[in-house]
Amino acid sequence: PLIVLAHGWYRGRRSMLRRLPHVLPLAERVVLYDARGHGESGGRSTLGVAEPGDLLAVVEAASAGPEAGPVIVAGWSLGGTAAIVAASRPEARGRIGGVVAVAPVADLADAVAARMRQFDASPRLLLSPVRWVLRRLGAWPASPERSAAAVSVPVLVVHGDRDEVCPLPGVRRLVDRLPRGRLLEMTDAGHEQPEATDPEAFD
Repeated sequence: PLIVLAHGWYRGRRSMLRRLPHVLPLAERVVLYDARGHGESGGRSTLGVAEPGDLLAVVEAASAGPEAGPVIVAGWSLGGTAAIVAASRPEARGRIGGVVAVAPVADLADAVAARMRQFDASPRLLLSPVRWVLRRLGAWPASPERSAAAVSVPVLVVHGDRDEVCPLPGVRRLVDRLPRGRLLEMTDAGHEQPEATDPEAFD
């Protein structure tokens, strides 16, 4: 199959090169790209507002042609989050055939709240009004957890049990809502490369 690799925030397509040993034996072709505001792409990152649509555009361009079949998307962190949301959209049907999401966030609010707790701040006081305003402005990204029910393709979520950036409890809720979801929990693994703690299980 054709596999598209989507990198995480503050990374770029070159950071995906180390993933190729896992992917190349399984793929006919692999596509790497720089998300907006990363690597050689212009613009600014929107932390998930525009990234799912951008990913769908990459999938459409990469799979153009009469013999092209559904694409497998593998994404890390923000890339995995965007992949799940992209797969939930009507235009993804027949184009995205499956998703592997490594260390995605179930909802941006979970990640923001986790970071605020690290600084002993109360997320309840600030997060709800900020989220409400940003949603009204169209500047709050779609929630993978809320989008999960619309994802009809298989989704494998790989997540570390010590991920402090994207907390595991929210990811478990996300997987429960995915009709064809499966969770692979990596023991003693954080947010960065959770698959590295047990490469055999990941493969």
